[in-house]
Amino acid sequence: RGVASGRLIDGEVGAFRKSLRERLTSALGHDIRVERGNGGLALDRKALADTGIALEDASDVLLEVVREIAPVHPWIEAVYGFHEIAALYGAATGLDGLMRDSFHPERVTDVVLLQSPNLLLGMRNGTSHGTHHWYDRHVPLVLYGPGFEATRRSDAVGSQDVLPTLLGQLGV
Repeated sequence: RGVASGRLIDGEVGAFRKSLRERLTSALGHDIRVERGNGGLALDRKALADTGIALEDASDVLLEVVREIAPVHPWIEAVYGFHEIAALYGAATGLDGLMRDSFHPERVTDVVLLQSPNLLLGMRNGTSHGTHHWYDRHVPLVLYGPGFEATRRSDAVGSQDVLPTLLGQLGV
């Protein structure tokens, strides 16, 4: 469709990890492991406890380091810290609104990385639905079988609509 896109397998993400580790180790004075998952980066809690570094202090340093190196990694669109996301409320819109709506204090990482559009990170094959971009948030829903009339609708639905629809078709 003429849209610039790509896959970042090892090199670019590896360069980010290497730079992050070096700078974070220098800033904290300890080599603290940073795990990637749930759309962001989480500090190794046990390693922090062993060094006596407070999680909040280390998280602040991690956020600062990531923001320093992010501009040279074009696959990173935005960076959010845990406390920034926790402070979002009410009228937040755009990326802030998406961050607020997906926030759960027990599941969010220390730093959230939002990747640039039309990129897949670390996947040689296939795809995902793991970004905040419209194409990952708008997924077609197709219901087929007895009781479903052939029709096309364009109104917005969410995953929470599937179960009631199926139960209604079953008469439950």
